[in-house]
Amino acid sequence: MDSEFITMTSKGQVVIPARFRKALGMKPGTRISVQQRDGQLIFQPVTDEYIDSLFGILGDTTGMIESLKRDHELEDK
Repeated sequence: MDSEFITMTSKGQVVIPARFRKALGMKPGTRISVQQRDGQLIFQPVTDEYIDSLFGILGDTTGMIESLKRDHELEDK
C-alpha cells in the first residue's frame, strides 16, 4: 500500500500530497467523498468513474446520480 504521513490543522484541514492528487486527476475544486470504515477514513475523489459506480446501490437513484453528474460537469468548466 502506498502511504504518506500528513498533519491535520486545528481546523481539521489536511493537504493531500501532490503525487496522489496528480495520480487521481484531482484539481482545485474537486469534490471528495469521505467515509469512515473500520477505524479508517476513506477519501474518494468524485469523478465520473466514482459516480458511475454508485448506480444501483440505493435502488432507483437516477435523479440523484444525474444531479451529481451535472454538478461534476459544472465543476470541470
